[in-house]
Amino acid sequence: HHHHHHHQHHPHGGGMKSPHCSSEPRLTDNDTSPGLRRRGSRRGQSMHHVHHRKSNAFLDVPDINAQANQRREDEDEESYRLRSFSLTSKGVVNRGDSFRRRRSRSNSLAPNDNTETDLKNVQQAKRIISYTVGMLGARGVGKTALISQFMTSECINAYDRQRDDVPSEQSVFVMLNGEESELKFENITNLKTELDQIPEVDAFIIMYSVIDKASFQRVEEYLAQLHDRDLLRTRPVILVGNKVDLVRSRAVSIQDGKCIACTYRAKFIEISVGINHNVDDLLVGILNQIRLKSRHLENKGANCGTSESGNTHWYKSRGVIRASMKARQMLTWLFGKENSKFKNCENLHVL
Repeated sequence: HHHHHHHQHHPHGGGMKSPHCSSEPRLTDNDTSPGLRRRGSRRGQSMHHVHHRKSNAFLDVPDINAQANQRREDEDEESYRLRSFSLTSKGVVNRGDSFRRRRSRSNSLAPNDNTETDLKNVQQAKRIISYTVGMLGARGVGKTALISQFMTSECINAYDRQRDDVPSEQSVFVMLNGEESELKFENITNLKTELDQIPEVDAFIIMYSVIDKASFQRVEEYLAQLHDRDLLRTRPVILVGNKVDLVRSRAVSIQDGKCIACTYRAKFIEISVGINHNVDDLLVGILNQIRLKSRHLENKGANCGTSESGNTHWYKSRGVIRASMKARQMLTWLFGKENSKFKNCENLHVL
């Protein structure tokens, strides 16, 4: 099922981007963003080197240096990691990670002779739009590990440990097609109690584990709750099946996952955080869906009249949603013939 990886050739012949762990940061001169290339001229801005870690499939020997480096990076309040991607006809291309200076607010008050650069920084700071992504999913499906892997091109060992000391909100900075955005991932532990905060949420990730049938049953509850509150129409929702690397333990078929996603007009993707498979595609897909959706809603507003002209969703009747899996598969098959939305269910780059 790895056929779609052949397209991810490195644009500069740097070999193939394998779906498995590679701790290659994949940063070549040509890929470096213009902001990085001028790095030498800006004082005090050293290029942090991404630590190469030899990954050994069998023995995970902790690399003390790498861990120390990682800690130093995290504690470095001055800079943050920016993940860069571009969308080509061949799919998502990882342009590597770079480190950017955080724009400090404190020095804007101090009188400063280089006001020009300060202004530039302020203007640049304005351009980074921040979006909040709500994460829903049963315990143990891999939400925390996924966010940790979103943070870096290096491979984290997702099966290593269960981390409990994770802040409830974590930020990932992504440069996509030349525009930088911040994605804040927020764990929603209880939909009912946290609904009052949900207006601020720009997208939902509903995650389950393909080896855990119960976690998949939770998915339908989440979708129904979001649907009842009319949150599905205005916000992108992506259904994510994790742990596809554990092939022999699979308990949820890809068809079942796709079916429920299509029923609710959500997007669908299967990933494996454990072997870093499809994680970049999901990250870019989330940002892309948010951008597409907000543009779409803006255009709709511009055309005046908020009525869904003739576009009333056929699933508005709860009957369809409650339909048995078999009936739903039949519906999927029927509607798939004329409804492009079904074909687009797995394409995160169209609405």
